[in-house]
Amino acid sequence: MYQIDVASAATVIPAATAQGTAGFFTDGNLVGGIAPTIVPAEFLNALMMEMLNVVTGAGIVPAKGVRNQMLLAIEALIEARAGDYAVDTGVANAYVIALNPAITGYTAGLTVRFRVGHANTGPSTLNAGAGVVSLLRDDGTAVAQGDIVPGIGVATFDSVTGGFLINGMVPSQFGALAKEGIGQGLEDDGTGNLRVKLTDTSLRRTAAGMQVNEPVTYFAGAQAIGAANHGANFVSTATGTLTVAQTTSLWNGFVFAVSANIGTVTVQPNAADSVNAGTAGAAYLVPNKTSAVFVSDGNGNIVVLYQTAIPGSSPAAQYISTSQSISSGQYNVDTSAGPVQLVLPASPPVGTPVVFNDPFLTWPSANVLLTPGGGGNTINGSLTSFALDVSARDVALIYKNGNWSFQ
Repeated sequence: MYQIDVASAATVIPAATAQGTAGFFTDGNLVGGIAPTIVPAEFLNALMMEMLNVVTGAGIVPAKGVRNQMLLAIEALIEARAGDYAVDTGVANAYVIALNPAITGYTAGLTVRFRVGHANTGPSTLNAGAGVVSLLRDDGTAVAQGDIVPGIGVATFDSVTGGFLINGMVPSQFGALAKEGIGQGLEDDGTGNLRVKLTDTSLRRTAAGMQVNEPVTYFAGAQAIGAANHGANFVSTATGTLTVAQTTSLWNGFVFAVSANIGTVTVQPNAADSVNAGTAGAAYLVPNKTSAVFVSDGNGNIVVLYQTAIPGSSPAAQYISTSQSISSGQYNVDTSAGPVQLVLPASPPVGTPVVFNDPFLTWPSANVLLTPGGGGNTINGSLTSFALDVSARDVALIYKNGNWSFQ
């Protein structure tokens, strides 16, 4: 089967004409005045493209001199619709299957089913008979360790990426879904009810329903960072050192944040790893009153995704759990042990900000009570104190002309 390729062939398919009255071919009868049926190019183009679409839809590359490609295509399509699958004969990370009938090229949309023989340990490939190409997640990125597991796998060839995309979500993508409120299936809660099965610590169950965790670790001195600390925020309460596990034991996209609230923080990579492609094993400093976000590439380097440039320009939030007078700045106010009363600055410069956050989501049950400092100062025009009783949001106030107003 092949597409017409003579010198007189049109380079683009001609526009379709208006639909006429359906009929049938005739050889004609000159004696009876009946003309033979003229076969237009439009009709031949339709037949050719219908047959070519069957052939290419089965992953077969049209070729001259082959007379059974449509038969092979129909057999392949029937086999696919019947739910048959090929058996992987390769090894982990290099999967090999033999389709029946065999194919000579990969076309967009070609879908294969195969029984996976080995779990993958990193980026992987598939050879379905027409050469080795990459196996990718459905977003076009390389598969990560554990994305391919023994069982029936389904993959579709994508001509844009030039690889087979694994159909559906893979395990390494579940963490991102969990942050959006999606778990990993259902589980019994022990009382006969079904609930969402959590994939990691990015979600937690509360009386108010599912809530997103952004774990905060306050530390001083030495602190280790490993796979369990993905997404964690490390806030210093004194000068300290964060020792990061080797990137090969983490993964591409492993992220953590550092806020040097009190004292300089030293981020110490493994001897085999570097920070920002620098010297292997060289420490990276986060100066006092600055913050930074680090991302591992899973293969020897830790990238500084973001860092405040000037010490004091964006200090980390200060941790508070007791009643006291405060100055301007950002505060994580912990009321898990009971209500906390905070007295705002008495006579700060115009435009002075204060920002509050509920790190443990306890404000609804134990409020933060804000009291205007200094004689005559108000909060939103009122001389009385104001209670913060809503969690999971930042609360910011700006001082101007004797009044603290919410932003």
